[in-house]
Amino acid sequence: MFLSDLYKNTLVHLILEESVEDIKRLDKEGKFKNFLKITKEEQDKNWKSMSDQQKFRMTTFRLLTEVLKKAELLNYCEAFINSYPKRRLWQKNFSRADYVIYHLENYYRNITGILDRFLLFVNHLYRIGLPQNEVKFRLIINNENLKNEKVVAILKAFDKGIQGIKGLRNMIEHRGRYSDSVIDEIGSYELILNKSESLTQKQKNVLKVYLKIKYSSYIRKKKKELVSNNDQIFIACDKFFDSLVSIYKNPLKL
Repeated sequence: MFLSDLYKNTLVHLILEESVEDIKRLDKEGKFKNFLKITKEEQDKNWKSMSDQQKFRMTTFRLLTEVLKKAELLNYCEAFINSYPKRRLWQKNFSRADYVIYHLENYYRNITGILDRFLLFVNHLYRIGLPQNEVKFRLIINNENLKNEKVVAILKAFDKGIQGIKGLRNMIEHRGRYSDSVIDEIGSYELILNKSESLTQKQKNVLKVYLKIKYSSYIRKKKKELVSNNDQIFIACDKFFDSLVSIYKNPLKL
């Protein structure tokens, strides 16, 4: 499944179209013209003047975009790890290994971030009322408002499916960086190439060829892994959104 398919989802399409109507209304009322000049006090005043339905729709739209932004970031990683800037100053200060590692670290963090956004979205739609910093997996799936709801099974399946990623994320947090045997080896030889002053030009040339071959193989395998991961994650996102169509159309009363 591709990221573009998510924008065709019934719930996503519905929320986006209703948000367009809200934008048209605000534009008609002239509220967009001075948007950049609006003060925090005016923003609060505008928010308080909105109906509960308008507040609900705006918050829903914001939380939806947070899920979609995380999904988009996953999609970008494939391009990022293959786009190391070929500038002498850049290469002198930032190794390609560190560049790849940086984007992989963010990739794995963003996968777990999608589950966090799922929980915030459910907390809002089902009027659970937990403060954002208290929205936890167990508190959400065990909430009375979610009894017999399909979304619970989807959240459990997603959480189970990313347990390996959670472990990897925790390893990154504890060790301070992403690590695997191949990229570690590549990074070590790249360090020698960039920092050693005793290498002959012939040795440097041999190392450059070696690194080019190793990077090509590593990036190719990683891209296949990312594409496969993203396919499964986007399918999960699609199912998640499908399970929420009814509650969005028929929201619980405050």
